[in-house]
Amino acid sequence: MIRILFLDPRSELIPRLAKEEGQQDRQMLSDIGVSLDVCERLFHLLQNKPASPRAQLHIRVYDEVPHFAYHRDNDQVIVGFSFATALGSASAAFEVIDVQSQRFFEERFTSIFERASQGRILEVSPHGPHAHFNAALVNDLRKSIGRPWHPSRDQRRPCP
Repeated sequence: MIRILFLDPRSELIPRLAKEEGQQDRQMLSDIGVSLDVCERLFHLLQNKPASPRAQLHIRVYDEVPHFAYHRDNDQVIVGFSFATALGSASAAFEVIDVQSQRFFEERFTSIFERASQGRILEVSPHGPHAHFNAALVNDLRKSIGRPWHPSRDQRRPCP
């Protein structure tokens, strides 16, 4: 199962987080716009291929302070923390070794993920044969960053 969260571009946190990372608001919003583009291209790729019965992909937006970035691959857990001296993508990441700490980060991520249920962008689930893309939400998110969705342009965008 793959679960991805990224910050809602409508969030009032954007100016604060951009300032803490030494970015302009526009750059942070542009990065989120790129994430939306990737979600849409991924949906178009998945739309034409049947998903594996075990496939699970859940991409959502959230509106909470991101205390850490969480990455899990089987039993390996990596967490990253944003520091004022580096952009989030350039901040240090640490492997979490002990099971109790792994459980702490998993539970925190899961709680944020569950609260983000209204922000579902793309879902592939074993409970349905096709990917679900929330075009209305994505259009609203794009409008908030000044990049509205245009069906004639965006549906024809080539997938990598």
